Amino acid sequence: EKRVYNLITLYSGILIIFVIGPANFQLQLPWYAQILNLCFGLFSLICFFVSFSNNKQFVKTFVILSLFFADSIWFANGGSLGTIILFLGIHMIYSAILMRGKFRFYLSLFNICNALTLLVIEKNFPNSITQYSSNDERFYDLLVGYGIVGFSLYLIVNLVMKNYERERRELKEQNKVLEELSLKDHLT
Repeated sequence: EKRVYNLITLYSGILIIFVIGPANFQLQLPWYAQILNLCFGLFSLICFFVSFSNNKQFVKTFVILSLFFADSIWFANGGSLGTIILFLGIHMIYSAILMRGKFRFYLSLFNICNALTLLVIEKNFPNSITQYSSNDERFYDLLVGYGIVGFSLYLIVNLVMKNYERERRELKEQNKVLEELSLKDHLT
């Protein structure tokens, strides 16, 4: 969990500041989206450095603020026609990985309700969404977004699978030792 959290916070911070930020600037998103982008990127990096150096993690705070960030960008970047819907999907995945117990369940429900609410708001108040000014602008955003989401999914799944395989290997070794102990008489 700590490795996943560190990966997500470091990757999010670097990606938001150095890739998504310039892309959003190129797309000429509203000023508040640019500021939110920078603030969340810096917050992500701070979460990483605190976790890496002090071993303290602000998982719930990070997950909730990242959802707030995604919701804000929804209105500034094309709504359901933009790439933020992909990031909401990624948010659901890493929320499920990082959270435990009832909080995971309730956050998953909240994530689904949040996405549905955004779609309903977009349907009923279409002027609340900043639309793309051209097909080229939308293509550029989709190109960057799909590239980022694809690589993000690869990193998350790769890290989770490595941990799973390592734990599975350790469990097999422990079972082998227990099996040998069960077959041998320690007195003879």
